[in-house]
Amino acid sequence: MMKFVSPIEIWTDRRNPKILFRSKKTKFEFQHSRSCYYLDKSNIIALLTPCLRQNHYDLLYVLIDLTKEQFAIINAPDFDLKELGNNEIKLVLNFRYSYDQAAKDKIAMDDGKIIYLNKLAWHGTDILDNKCKLK
Repeated sequence: MMKFVSPIEIWTDRRNPKILFRSKKTKFEFQHSRSCYYLDKSNIIALLTPCLRQNHYDLLYVLIDLTKEQFAIINAPDFDLKELGNNEIKLVLNFRYSYDQAAKDKIAMDDGKIIYLNKLAWHGTDILDNKCKLK
């Protein structure tokens, strides 16, 4: 399995490229369609990011709303995101790691869980590097 990790950069307009968002500290783990989503009904970009938080590593989804210059975090690395409607996504089980059966059973309890994006804690993108960073 190939994985690429690099700082987040979001661009627009291939003919006349313009940077919309850049982070030098927050990394994005590219795994093709398993790690990057454009939630078109909600106009939000969701990226799977390896993060150092409280002295341990997490693999988190960082949701970026460029129009509002805000981000939110969802801790669900063993799930794909399926957008159902505006501000509404469903967690779809897709194990990224190997677990014993007890751990799998516990994680699988969230399969199909609905998350309402407008109920998440949103923060200004200017502090994203302080919330989720790799050294």
